[in-house]
Amino acid sequence: MASPGFLEIDQVGEVTVVRVLRQDLFDAEEVDALGKRLLRVAQELGARRVVLNLAPVERMVSAMVGKIIALYKELRAAGGKMALCGVRPELAEELDAMRLTQLFKAYATEQEAVAALAPA
Repeated sequence: MASPGFLEIDQVGEVTVVRVLRQDLFDAEEVDALGKRLLRVAQELGARRVVLNLAPVERMVSAMVGKIIALYKELRAAGGKMALCGVRPELAEELDAMRLTQLFKAYATEQEAVAALAPA
């Protein structure tokens, strides 16, 4: 299942993998649309274990960080979990500075993140 231009969504067992396909997340309309699509993953697809792969993302506005937090809160309210993967060092520093790594873990690879969220 894919959302053209923004996201690619795959199911790996009980884990939903959401790959962001944009390098720069600065346009307000794109960020808003992406945020809505992220929430649909939890609300409409019923995903409870989500890996958000940010590998291609080089830069993002703070509003995009808010969309990621909104997804995390939606999942958590439903008893779910979320992890990030593929976060570039520059973004990792920013997320760490905002203490977001205390909310959800970031893994180097998609495979590591999926393994961490997969039920035992």
